[in-house]
Amino acid sequence: MTNYFQSHYPLTSYRLTRNLKKREREVLAFMCQNYTPEAIAEKLHLSLRTVHKYRECIYNALGVHSLHEAILAAFVLRLYSPVEDLAPQVTILPSLERE
Repeated sequence: MTNYFQSHYPLTSYRLTRNLKKREREVLAFMCQNYTPEAIAEKLHLSLRTVHKYRECIYNALGVHSLHEAILAAFVLRLYSPVEDLAPQVTILPSLERE
């Protein structure tokens, strides 16, 4: 099974053909979180057509042909990390000084 995976999805084959724009990275992050195109459009206040265009540009930049390949490439190329989404938002309070 491992040989099949490595032969069909070699990790070294993922390379960016160009840098992703900020909005493309946002769309890719939502794709990695399993959001539907409709949900991405709603979250980012975009039309569904625009989201599909971003996906197409992301696929081209990553050199992939499917959502699964795009997600795998995002992990391999460290364009997305689920840890960042799971980390709690920490508020740093100013130190309290005693007099």
